Amino acid sequence: MKAKMGVKKCLALCLGAALALTACQGGAAAGGEPADGTAATGAALSGSAVSESPQRAGGEKISPEKACCPDGWKIFDRARGEYGTEDYRYLFVIYQSKKKLVKNEVLGKMKARRLTVIREHRDGTYEVAAENENAVLKEGEGGMLIDPYDSIGVKDGKFILTFYGGSAWRWWVSYTFSLSGDNICLEQQYHKYGRGLSGSEKDISEAGVRFNGEMAEFEVTDYRRGTITTERKIRKKGKNHIKTKEKKIKKQDIDIRDFNIYKIPNSPFSS
Repeated sequence: MKAKMGVKKCLALCLGAALALTACQGGAAAGGEPADGTAATGAALSGSAVSESPQRAGGEKISPEKACCPDGWKIFDRARGEYGTEDYRYLFVIYQSKKKLVKNEVLGKMKARRLTVIREHRDGTYEVAAENENAVLKEGEGGMLIDPYDSIGVKDGKFILTFYGGSAWRWWVSYTFSLSGDNICLEQQYHKYGRGLSGSEKDISEAGVRFNGEMAEFEVTDYRRGTITTERKIRKKGKNHIKTKEKKIKKQDIDIRDFNIYKIPNSPFSS
């Protein structure tokens, strides 16, 4: 979707109009908002026009995430990968709107959040590779904990997006995307939840070492293998009882542009 990159803001940040428009409109040509105001996915991973980082009047370079921040939005979080064998690395930025609201039938109106993928080259140029307003949960969708956002990170060629929420029943969900050349595809959804848990997701251990609640369930949906593996732990008389099962689902390659946290198969957030 096309991001509205205000010309006045670009002129204020950059040395001149030409450079500003190149960095913000060309570099983030994955665009603005649909006419109906609904969220949609953005530019192809092939990327838009390559831009150089604009500069302030004193010669200080502006970071790509700031240069590509649309008017009326702010940087919410970011994570940067490392250079590998390729000539570029990925920068993942979550922007939160100051004005644009997304309607939730149950929770009402919430501030929109947008995941933007920026490809940074060694020579200092960059381009917006993708944008998606359906990838990040919003404030208010975390149950009693209000904001479910936990973190984003890049590690070992993977991009990981994590959420956490609940009340007496706590849940923790992470999404792992593989970074392979120009492709960023969803590999797994890891969903953990349980009752009688406290603190953060660290209290819900895969190994059960720290599990001291009444029940916990760990579910891994592997979209590329086409499997859902479920492990349930129930604590009785001071001991953990474990049951594991696996079922087949349709194999899928879900590009980060098309990732919809509310509609992917086996999503715990589907309505």
